[in-house]
Amino acid sequence: MYHSQQQQQLIQIEHPHSILSLNIPKNTTFPSIEEMEHSILQWKQALQRKQYTFAPNRPIRLAAHVGQEYFDFWYKPEVTSTCSIPCQVLVPSQQQDEELDAMVLHSGKDENPSLSNQKDVLFVKMRNEPELLFATRCSQKNVPCQTDITVSYRQESTIWSTYMYTPPIVTPYEEMSSHTNGSACSFISNCVSHRFYFVQRMMDVIPVLNYGVCLHNAETTLDKMSTLNKECKFSLAFENTMQKDYVTEKYWQHYMVPQTRKSLIVYRGASLFLKQFWRDLPKKTYLDTNDFGDDPIKVAKYLQYLNQNETAFEEYFEWKKDPNLIRLFQERLQSVYEASTILVPCKICLAVAEMKQSRHILKLMGVETKMSIEQFEHWKSVVLPKDASAELHSNLDLLYDMAFGRVWRPNNFASSWNSNYKKNY
Repeated sequence: MYHSQQQQQLIQIEHPHSILSLNIPKNTTFPSIEEMEHSILQWKQALQRKQYTFAPNRPIRLAAHVGQEYFDFWYKPEVTSTCSIPCQVLVPSQQQDEELDAMVLHSGKDENPSLSNQKDVLFVKMRNEPELLFATRCSQKNVPCQTDITVSYRQESTIWSTYMYTPPIVTPYEEMSSHTNGSACSFISNCVSHRFYFVQRMMDVIPVLNYGVCLHNAETTLDKMSTLNKECKFSLAFENTMQKDYVTEKYWQHYMVPQTRKSLIVYRGASLFLKQFWRDLPKKTYLDTNDFGDDPIKVAKYLQYLNQNETAFEEYFEWKKDPNLIRLFQERLQSVYEASTILVPCKICLAVAEMKQSRHILKLMGVETKMSIEQFEHWKSVVLPKDASAELHSNLDLLYDMAFGRVWRPNNFASSWNSNYKKNY
């Protein structure tokens, strides 16, 4: 450390906005430019070699409170053995005895648990439901976030994960037959008003078989996907919450089982996300209600048209005749499955390692606690001489970004922790 830890008295460096005032030990000797550049070099080498000075000769350790039944794969050594760095997920009985790097929480509670025998533990919040309460708290300006890493369906999250928990299956055209009826089907049991209204209005134009609680008018002894395969020419995949990036199993499930018959997905939800996701592949693979102004009458009339015009209906399955497109779809969906399941522990371990290494280097420079971006800019204005190079400013910004800046931000989806879904990135 560049200044003595023995200094107990504090001086306060004031900023025009008092919330940005920084408490810095009295008589602190700030690091020189040369010392900063040396520390930055050490940081870059550690990241490149994946050798982290805060945890030499041991794996990154996660204590996962994620529900062992649902996320059982977390605890399988064969999963974390594929990570690009040594990564270990501790079962509850191990969590008090080993030095932890991060605590992964999958619950509705915001409070971080007490870890009296641990230090420098990062808190990872996993949530795939729309009530992302941490997002509000972590977006406040001038206030450091209490959560370190977020994992959710939102592209602003530190790590992106969605609802595809089963390996994908893309059925070729020749393995599917045509439906003998033209039924539209829904399986809706959460009767939120906007979804209830949409289906109800569609029923003014076309018949809809409703197997769920809402508008219930049909029975089946089969499971949901078997019923869709057998009975439904049109599958209504309507989200219960209309929110950015919120694409659930209602859409993905159509690629989780073999399709024995041609069933067209009619999707209502995070339209923009799916358009971006499939942007370089054929557009006619599903029907988006947003393309009809989200008007239930227009959607129903178009389904009526498709049911009477087999040539137009077949256009939505043309892509399945091309083996190259089948392969591309399979690979794209496989990447989503892996990003949402087996790669999650690996991505968290890498994020934790690089985040803690970055904080370790900042600590050597005198940044002892979490800072908001505004506080960090103020710190730089105090520590750096006016003639500091643009490169040094840029490197410090990159260092801060990896240490504190990726909790929740617009471009997280493209960060180094998300930009590639492969096992070794």
